[in-house]
Amino acid sequence: MKQSVEHVPVDRRGLVLVTEDEPIVRRFVAKFLDGLGYDAIEADHAAAALIILEERSDLDLLITDVGMPGEMNGVDLAFTVRSRWPGLPIIIVSGEFDGELSRLPTGVSFLRKPYRPAALGKLIDQHLPHYQDA
Repeated sequence: MKQSVEHVPVDRRGLVLVTEDEPIVRRFVAKFLDGLGYDAIEADHAAAALIILEERSDLDLLITDVGMPGEMNGVDLAFTVRSRWPGLPIIIVSGEFDGELSRLPTGVSFLRKPYRPAALGKLIDQHLPHYQDA
């Protein structure tokens, strides 16, 4: 006899903007965030992320790739976000970043691809400690 498992809704913990040009990676991160109890908004390039940032005041975290199409890469996006929304935490991810980590905006975390989901989860917890017990 099959037992029915009741779906218990997860209390949402916050809203994360995921900026990544690779659809598979972007969807994976969004699904991972959902599993942690976060809502995700997806953007496929920096200009789209800026539009979302201008329209939304409820974002809790930005996760961005470095290499993306368009005039602005993820590091440029991070500098723009840091100057316009200084309180928004930022995690930069990349497998090809050849710049010096010291040249990233203050308070930004860097995670090299490929990474384990647990490593991303740990950085999220560091940037959003007030959601850890939610």
